[in-house]
Order: sequence, then structure tokens, then C-alpha cells
Amino acid sequence: MTVPAMIIVRATVLLALLAMTGCPAVVTAAGRPSADISRWTTYRVEVGAQIVQFSIPSGESREFSAFTIPTRIDLGRADLFDETLAGPALLSREWDYRESRFVVVDGSLSAGISVSRSNHALDSLDALKAAVEDADKLYVMKMYAEEGRRRASDKPVRFDPVRIADRDAWSVTYELSGSHYVVPFDRYHYLGISLRSSGFSRHDWRADANAAAGAILKSIRIESQ
Repeated sequence: MTVPAMIIVRATVLLALLAMTGCPAVVTAAGRPSADISRWTTYRVEVGAQIVQFSIPSGESREFSAFTIPTRIDLGRADLFDETLAGPALLSREWDYRESRFVVVDGSLSAGISVSRSNHALDSLDALKAAVEDADKLYVMKMYAEEGRRRASDKPVRFDPVRIADRDAWSVTYELSGSHYVVPFDRYHYLGISLRSSGFSRHDWRADANAAAGAILKSIRIESQ
């Protein structure tokens, strides 16, 4: 066999091996989001009279049920919000960080955006803070009614002002579940945003996940129709 022929054979074998293993180098590149948003997908969800836009990576975790991002949410629908005033999700995705699909997950990044209702007008950041505190009290009452006993409360214990989607908002630290963001949406609704990385043993992957979370948060826009 000539040298060129041997090179062709070896290249063919290599391509076949990559195909058999699902080309893990490509899979993991898509499945380990970082701050590189060049291949991310941008979504626009019509929520009431406004549009919420955000960008997210592909390659989400296969361990969780696929979440279909809605195209429209009618805020006037009677059954949209539960007794805690929590409403539907615009986003609920999780991404795994691992060497390949054949090894265990080293860590994960999750992202969620949902809409909640307030019983009083959200005319200020103080009013938004009160709405978040009211929602926690309603959740405690709901759990007590369902289980007949008090559960450990995940109450908000700290509010730090932030700027999200060109709006004044809160970073809320909860007693048990850590930090979330709440952003005023219209006079009686606000968005809840959750971005969390967990389970990492590799510092570089944790840094990638945190950078991706920051990029998702930065991508959020709220526009009038």
C-alpha cells in the first residue's frame, strides 16, 4: 500500500470512529455553554402588550423533560396564575457539563424565567419588594393548607438593587434557595429570573457556567409591541 493510500485509510477509520462515538468533541462543545454567544438562539415571547426577548445556548440536558418556549402568553386569562400568584414559565432549561455523553455530569447550569402577578400596583421598587414578600407568605399558606403542617420557609432575606433589561430591579436572596432576580414588567406583573450553576468540581467549567449565566441575563430585553 502506498503512503497516500495509507493516509486515506487512516483518515477514513478516524471519521468512522468519530461517527460511532457521536463525535464527543462537537457534542461537548455545544453542551458546555460559556460566554461565547455566537451560536446561541434568540427567542421573542409576546407577554401581554410587551415582548420579552432572551438568548440561550443549544445542547440542553437530556435528563429533564423538554421545555417548549411559548410564543405568546395571554396575561388576561383567568386561570393563568395559581393561589400564590405564580404564573407560567417563559424559559426552563438546563445544560450539563461533562467530557462526553459517556461520562458522568460534573456540573450543570439552569435558567428560568417566569411571570408572576401582584395584587397591588408596582409603582416603585418598594412595591415590587412587597409583592415578592406577599408571594412568599401565600406560598407558606398554600403548603400549610395542603400538608397540614408548617414547612421550612424559603423567605426572602435580602434585596439588592440591580439593573436588568434597562429597568430597575431586585436581586433577591432567599433563605434556602439562594439568589433570584425580579424585574417589574407592567403595573401588576413582574418577571422572576433564576440562573444557577451547581455541582462543579472543575473551576474552569464553573467559570464557563457563570459566564454563560451572565450572558443570558444580559441578553434579556423587554419591548413594547
